[in-house]
Amino acid sequence: MKKKFVGLVVLAIFCILPASAQLKLGVKGGLNLSEMSLSGSLFDNFKSSNQTGFFIGPMIDANIPIVGIGADVALLYNQLGVNLKGNNTDNTVKEKTLQVPINIKYTIGLGDMVGLYFAAGPQFGFNIDNKDAKDVLDEATDGDFFKKSTMSGNIGAGLKLMNHLQLGLNYNFPVSKNAKASNGSKYATVKAKTWQFSLAYIF
Repeated sequence: MKKKFVGLVVLAIFCILPASAQLKLGVKGGLNLSEMSLSGSLFDNFKSSNQTGFFIGPMIDANIPIVGIGADVALLYNQLGVNLKGNNTDNTVKEKTLQVPINIKYTIGLGDMVGLYFAAGPQFGFNIDNKDAKDVLDEATDGDFFKKSTMSGNIGAGLKLMNHLQLGLNYNFPVSKNAKASNGSKYATVKAKTWQFSLAYIF
């Protein structure tokens, strides 16, 4: 259901864009600096430290000439991590997902070769690892740890250089939980807040 919803959102955005909009393909990658907030009684005996991750994948960039309004959609392999210490264990748990950010952009031209853009929009994530945390929590937990799908939001800004390069800084904030586990009356949840530094090349 969520995949169909993502498809409908992408289709709606590109249907709204006028025929004069310029569509270009590109590739995008960068660094994740995440804070994975842990809560719940299953984490009472654990200490956590966040790990640096990365993302990379293809993107479509759309722009309306002169007006400065546009959009971009990407399909990104994304990796976040957190190190958990406690209950005689010291493990790094990694969340590996496919992320689909859908951002509306507004660009201000600073010259023929430089522009400043602002972006915001939803992001949909799909778990491709499905690793649970039973071995890490050392508890008999019910179900997978990381959720099969998540939703978050993006707010960001960056520079467009020479009509091909885009340097960006993005803040990704959770709308839904990234992970959850339970064992009777005990439970655990995880939400990830992430700063992303990106570099995109538009063909």
